Amino acid sequence: MVRNVSRVVIDNLDQVRLEVVRDIRDPRYLVFAISIPLAIYLAYLVTGIGRAPDQPIDGMGWPSVLMVSMAALGAMIAAVGVAAGRPAASQNLVVKAVSAMVLALPPLIVVGTAAALDGVRLPGVEWLVLAGSLWLGAIPFVALGLLLGPVLDADTGDVVLLGVLVVLAILGGLFQPIETLPAELAGLAHVLPSYRLADLGWTTLADRTVNPADVLVLAGYTLVFGAVVVWRKRIEDAQVGE
Repeated sequence: MVRNVSRVVIDNLDQVRLEVVRDIRDPRYLVFAISIPLAIYLAYLVTGIGRAPDQPIDGMGWPSVLMVSMAALGAMIAAVGVAAGRPAASQNLVVKAVSAMVLALPPLIVVGTAAALDGVRLPGVEWLVLAGSLWLGAIPFVALGLLLGPVLDADTGDVVLLGVLVVLAILGGLFQPIETLPAELAGLAHVLPSYRLADLGWTTLADRTVNPADVLVLAGYTLVFGAVVVWRKRIEDAQVGE
């Protein structure tokens, strides 16, 4: 019994390794999850778009706010894109989810490193807490990718996913503070997973704590998306068994 369980675990870990190696070499991952968030971060700082570097937002400098926003954007793109990469059969659903979580981490590291080189200074523990919060906050986006992947057309799926993520990023305040949005859209932002993911980081920087509302909203999206994914897989498995 123990030997069989160990064999399954080893096999799954090997599948995760292969999946991660395959996806991290995919130009789409390198461009959309890594290069674009980094380029936007640098472009905002160089051009001065958004806020002046010395103009604080909730006690944080604009570079710090932007760092969290772009790190969150990269994690979102990686999580959704990898999880939706191809229809996940029942036997590799967990492998796909774990692989997506692994690949949600590099965008956080790349953007955080760029911000540190640009002058953002945090104690070592705060860097770890910030990265950990954003990484765990990407879980509902993995579930969203698993939900959307099987229903998207192979030719247009990437465009649809990118469109969904761009809309979530804009309405979630990742490209500009939500107070600059119309009141109706600013209110909508508070119920979106994109805003709640970024707010995990913003709150960690500003208040040195986690906003419980962020955790509850993200957990709610994870449960809803995950429940639909599991329900759909059970129906598919039942149809195959007939």
